[in-house]
Amino acid sequence: MTREDESRDIRKDEDIIEDEEEVVDKKSVNDSWKNIKFIPNKKHFIILSILFSILELAGLLIFAYSLITEDFPTGLYDFGLFILAPSFGLILSYFVENKKEAVAISSINGGSSIFISLIIYIITEATLEFPDSLNVTFYFFGIPVLMLLVQIIVAYTMARVRRLYYRYGDSTEYRDGDEAMINELRESRRKRGIELEPKEDQEVRSEDYELSDSE
Repeated sequence: MTREDESRDIRKDEDIIEDEEEVVDKKSVNDSWKNIKFIPNKKHFIILSILFSILELAGLLIFAYSLITEDFPTGLYDFGLFILAPSFGLILSYFVENKKEAVAISSINGGSSIFISLIIYIITEATLEFPDSLNVTFYFFGIPVLMLLVQIIVAYTMARVRRLYYRYGDSTEYRDGDEAMINELRESRRKRGIELEPKEDQEVRSEDYELSDSE
């Protein structure tokens, strides 16, 4: 075997090893994606992330450009952030019950829509000088970041409140301790003579009493 053949074999072995490593990496990524407990429905997660990102981005662009007037020559982009970010966090908590999933979707849709709209806003002003010249300061980037955090906090808080309501406040949802608590209350009422015993229990006790008399 020549040196060229040996080098070819070595390259083939290296290519095989690289292919196997890529397969293992893809498999591990897929397994980790499937094993995320707070995302039970992956399609639901993806659809909500994309849908909310598109809707919020469209809303921010509408506030930025369609509401430009003489009184507001730079549009109402900041006002749109104050309105849309908390609103989308609140709406998202209606569709998502798990608080971690709500935070994940809110982070994706809020981050993508807010910063894409901000980039479009900056590029449009720099190239077309529309709207009027921007005063780019710390607040110009700080407000979007702040409102993104507000959106995530609202989504997390309301998803948690919704979950707690379903767990403790919804009287239609059955809980394991309900029956034991009801039985305990009934027993207490019977001892105080407020509530009569069920007929079945009365019949069983009367039968026991008759048997004891016959003996």
